[in-house]
Formats: sequence, structure tokens, C-alpha cells
Amino acid sequence: MKQSRLRYWFKLTLFTLAVVGSGVGLLVLVIAPLHTADVMMYPARRPVCCQTPADFGLHYEDVAFPTSDGLTLRGWYLPGSNGATILFAHGGGGNRLSIGQLEQAAALAEQGFSILLYDLRSHGDSEGTQTSFTGVDVLAALNYLRSRPEVDPDRIGAIGLSLGAIDIVHAAADGGLKAIILDGLGQSGAADFPPPTTPAQLMIAGQRLVTFTVLRARGVVAAPVIDAMSKLPPQPKLFISGTGQDLEREAVRRYVAAASEPKSLWEIPEGSHAYTWAARPQEYTRRIVAFFTQSLLK
Repeated sequence: MKQSRLRYWFKLTLFTLAVVGSGVGLLVLVIAPLHTADVMMYPARRPVCCQTPADFGLHYEDVAFPTSDGLTLRGWYLPGSNGATILFAHGGGGNRLSIGQLEQAAALAEQGFSILLYDLRSHGDSEGTQTSFTGVDVLAALNYLRSRPEVDPDRIGAIGLSLGAIDIVHAAADGGLKAIILDGLGQSGAADFPPPTTPAQLMIAGQRLVTFTVLRARGVVAAPVIDAMSKLPPQPKLFISGTGQDLEREAVRRYVAAASEPKSLWEIPEGSHAYTWAARPQEYTRRIVAFFTQSLLK
């Protein structure tokens, strides 16, 4: 009788552990990656408030332009005098006023650059409910700039942050961007992450595979950044990375290795993802002005 009771409790314990283990596995390998995909597809929308270029003494126009899939993107255009134009692409969950962008735009405008600051789809004042990591919004901005008679199509550059940097990479293959700055360049496919070397990393890799499979099925992502990087034309490229996070440091170094010349990498040890400007605002601004001056005006 005693042995029978022990067997009963032993089987019940194994069954309970199996149920709990299955639940944890479902949570870790399915539910968590699906939640990540949902957050990436539907970022929180932040209103465009409470600055404009006028606060820096700059003239600007409210502009709107269409995407190839029928959405309207909105932003500001600042006319310049030196013939070169820079478009800004912000990060996920931000807008045209993401940290440091207006300050950087003002510094470039003071040197005569024309500027386009705009909101990506499903961000700020632009239309859309689902984001995109395919470059379609950057291509729309590029086409808009080409339509302006005062813009020299051979002197258009771009600076992107995180999601915006991903979009720039996917859009730059058409050759329309003559110089690009990629800050905190993220991922648009499981292949963008370094190969796993530990059991924990293997589990995370499985999560990413689920996440990006969902995003690809929904049309949110097209190809991994690492694949698009090898197809870029030989325009000047400046990579900026906050090296306080191992994942970003290693991912960006892989991108740099895959990119064509000319290219350079600036690592900011105290910088974190999407906040590198805040770590060294004066040096950051000085470097981007020098980069675009050298790449587009010399």
C-alpha cells in the first residue's frame, strides 16, 4: 500500500513537472517571441511636441509625401544653400524629434545643408498602423526630395537611428543615397545576430527565429541587414555604435565587416543604444557635419 502511494505521488510529480515545463517552454519559445513581434509591428505613437526648427531660428516648411503603398508621411523640410540635402530617419517608437535629431539638423542647416526631418509610418504625424523595416519610407522620402527642383539628386545623404538605420540600408541599394550614417543599426532578420555559442544563446536564437518569421509573414521585414549590407554601392558609410551593450557592439562590427569601402566605425564606450548623441553631443554633431561635408561637398 505504501509503495503504491509512493508511485502515485511520483507519477503525479512527474506529470506536474511536465505540464509546468511545457508551459514554460511555450512561454519562452512561442508567447514571448510573438509579443516581441507585436511590439515591433505596433510601436507606441508619440506626438510631435513641443519644438520646431523655428526654436533654433530656422525657416522650415510642413511637408507631406506618399509612399509606394499609399500612406502619407509628414515632416519638415528646411531649405539650404550649399546644394546638398540630408534626410533623417528616426528610431522605432520615436518621431522627427527623437533625441538629438533637431539639434543635429540645426548644426547641418547652419552649414548650408537642406534637411528633411519626417515621421516614419505609424509614428508621429504620419499615417499607418504597422511599422516597416523594408526601407519603403526612406525611398518615399528620397523620391520626394528628388521632386524638389532645388535639390541636387547627386548630393543626398541620410542619417538613421536604429529602425531608421535599418530602413536606410534597405533603401540605399538603389544608389540614390550618396553618403549614409548608421547609428545603432539594428536587426531585420535572425541572420543579423552572431551565431549562438551557449545553450542560453541557442534558446534566444530560437526566439528570434520565431519573431522574424512572424514579421516576414506580415511583410514588416524583407531581408536581414547583413544580406542587404553586401549589396550597398560604394558610398561613404559611417557606423556609430554604443559599445555598452555586447549585442550591439558585435552586430555592428559584423555589419562593418560586410560593408563595402569607404567605411568607418565610431564606437562610443559610454553610449547606449539610440542614445549615443546624448553621451557626446558636441563631438557627435561635429563628426556628422564633417562627414557630410567631406562626402557631399568635396
